[in-house]
Amino acid sequence: MKFAHIAALIGGLLATGPASAETLIRIGYPGTGIDDRPYAYGDYVAVANVQKLVEAEFKDVPETKITWTFFRGAGPALNE
Repeated sequence: MKFAHIAALIGGLLATGPASAETLIRIGYPGTGIDDRPYAYGDYVAVANVQKLVEAEFKDVPETKITWTFFRGAGPALNE
């Protein structure tokens, strides 16, 4: 009986996978400036991007990566 419990425990631990998997946070926003440079138009997204506030919030979590994507257009162009 003890063997079954130990085998189940080991199987459960092996099935969970690695604990240090990288987390990717993707932030998308409709805004492209001159020469296709990423640009947000004077709102909270612009402040968060320029001052790197999101990156600062996750600086103590090394396995977290943050990517910013600025889309040309809005509405249907953003949803496609």
